[in-house]
Amino acid sequence: MSSTYPSFIVQEVLLEILRVSIYDGPDPNPDYPDGDPNGRGSSDGDIPEDLAEPPEDPLIALARAVHALAQSSSCTGDSTPKTKVRKPDTFDGSNPKKLCKFLVQCELNFQDHPCTFCSDRAKVTFTQSYLKGMALAWFKPDLLNPNNYDHPLWMDDYHEFLQELTTNFGPHDAIVKDYGVGVLCHHFYSGLPDRIKDEIACIRKPSTLTQLHELAQTIDAHHWEHKAEILHTTKSASDKLQSSNSNKTKSSASASTPKSDAKGKGKQKDPPKSDIAHLLGKDGKLTSAE
Repeated sequence: MSSTYPSFIVQEVLLEILRVSIYDGPDPNPDYPDGDPNGRGSSDGDIPEDLAEPPEDPLIALARAVHALAQSSSCTGDSTPKTKVRKPDTFDGSNPKKLCKFLVQCELNFQDHPCTFCSDRAKVTFTQSYLKGMALAWFKPDLLNPNNYDHPLWMDDYHEFLQELTTNFGPHDAIVKDYGVGVLCHHFYSGLPDRIKDEIACIRKPSTLTQLHELAQTIDAHHWEHKAEILHTTKSASDKLQSSNSNKTKSSASASTPKSDAKGKGKQKDPPKSDIAHLLGKDGKLTSAE
């Protein structure tokens, strides 16, 4: 049983078994230990036997107690987690780059104990307990505010708390926050090639940086597609011209070669055979007999 239920449940079950084994019936009157104010012993003799309630079976009482304790412990099932998640490192706000890692560690603890962190208030309290330094000092005035009816929204909303924490202690994007969208669009447009600017001038310049970026990419892609088509067409024409010149060269070469007639004119005659060929050996010299 100890491997199934927490130790405090086992203790309560044992206490219930002890209670059932001691008291087989209703609890006695605390003012009269013998059950009879006149000292005549138990008062059960005054109740008819057919109306007296029989004592509860100890096994039934034990089963009922175990069932009730199991139901009461269902909400604390995460008290013995199967996984061991590391607690977050403290965050003091001095290094904004560490904020993301800190929030990820907090989220892992939330997922490992879903019953404990079922409310936003519990998540905010847990996250603040691992803040220190400047980060904790930022929330300190609101935490120490004695007026419970007048408190900021982030106390009961975890997303609002994350927004407050990230805005003040997260990475600062100086380009977007200091320059604005209009200035970014101007700088992006200024760096485009003239061929893209000419195309944008014929349409209309978008008002947002995202739209301007997508339009520039589309125009650039069409430009290189057109370049590829021109290159393919030029290569095909060049191949046809080279093939035509090659055919003309072959035709000219064949025309300059003398043609042989049916009687063998134009062919080179074989050299006349020597009259002493039969006297020569294979090496072209006279044989030893000759």
